Amino acid sequence: MDTGTYPAESVKTFCKALVVMHVNRDGGKESAKLVKDFNVHAYPTLLMIKPNGEVLKRVEGGLEKPDDFLGTWTNDFWNKYVEGANAKPQDAKVMAENLYTIVTWFPDSQSGKQAADAIKQANANPDFKTLFEELTKKGNRENLAAKADAQMKMAKKKDAIETYKKLATDFADDKEGKDAAALLKKMGVKLDAPAAPPGDKK
Repeated sequence: MDTGTYPAESVKTFCKALVVMHVNRDGGKESAKLVKDFNVHAYPTLLMIKPNGEVLKRVEGGLEKPDDFLGTWTNDFWNKYVEGANAKPQDAKVMAENLYTIVTWFPDSQSGKQAADAIKQANANPDFKTLFEELTKKGNRENLAAKADAQMKMAKKKDAIETYKKLATDFADDKEGKDAAALLKKMGVKLDAPAAPPGDKK
């Protein structure tokens, strides 16, 4: 894979939106911990891990051809979307979940481009549109929370504060937003007052 797959331009483009790590099982304590935490027994094992630590997809065994590598990550999600779209009636939940996964985690893939076009068409279905918007909001909220926590762990307190502020402001009514606001208060950080609506003279 190091010589035939990863150097391919199509694979480089595919991985552009990802943080790529190559972990050697004999690479010391940290590597051993990752192998144990993610229950790795076969080599190579490829994992797509979301910021919250959830494994989005696991592939065991080598993918020696670039086309095999690219298709393996997205085909299952795309096929599930097609099944939902062809169902009678359409399964808006299945459609939304799988298109959201593709455009969020694989935006630079061919499937990502196809999914973006499919979303435009599927938005004609009001159930799909509502579900997709909810997934987008949830994903943004979870990613902000994971980002802020990671920044704190990396001792990037100033960056973390700004991320927590955005989380507390944009998602004030959600648990993550409330938790962020409480943490900022504990840290002695005040949130900016919300902007007054246009025409409000108070």
